[in-house]
Amino acid sequence: MFCRFGGRGGSHDFNDTWSFNISTRKWTELQCTGSIPSPRTGHDAVLIDDVMYVFGGCTQDKTSLGDLTALNLSSK
Repeated sequence: MFCRFGGRGGSHDFNDTWSFNISTRKWTELQCTGSIPSPRTGHDAVLIDDVMYVFGGCTQDKTSLGDLTALNLSSK
């Protein structure tokens, strides 16, 4: 399983979370619980069990972020 959080699409930043199933080659949007980070790009993220930790990045107006949040992932 591959997961991704947020990023930039055109002129908009996002804070959605998606999972890619390698076998079916399909993306599924995940409904997360916890403190959902603001939209951002250029951040780092790591997945440990069912928790994705998201650190830093930049906002749409180029403000640097130094926050760390934990997203509880669910495909329900």
